[in-house]
Amino acid sequence: MARASKRTKVVGVARAGRRVPPATAAIGRSYVERAVNYIAMSRMGRGHEDITAIGGTFDGKTWTMPIAEAITDIRAARCFYYTVGFYSGEKRYLAVVEGKRPYLRARSDGKWNDNLLGQPCIDL
Repeated sequence: MARASKRTKVVGVARAGRRVPPATAAIGRSYVERAVNYIAMSRMGRGHEDITAIGGTFDGKTWTMPIAEAITDIRAARCFYYTVGFYSGEKRYLAVVEGKRPYLRARSDGKWNDNLLGQPCIDL
């Protein structure tokens, strides 16, 4: 007997071809988009679950944010984070993967990808 597949709830993903998520557009709230240029991981980190912080530059200033804060921003539709595809140059928005411990992962065209893990890793 085959086991039922585990469904993953995705929060905060902008739909392909739209820059403004529908819920945000409907209520007319403003939001911010920030490009993620680097990540920080726990000492033994290898996967998305081990990312502890993200960061980049915004308005000419460098920023670093703990994952918990970024997850809160995405859930509240205050800020959307993305990576940029190396070859295509297109935005890959980060989404919250719900589970025992929520984490961020990039999505493109409805599919998960490893663009976030492809960012340079720094020590905090």
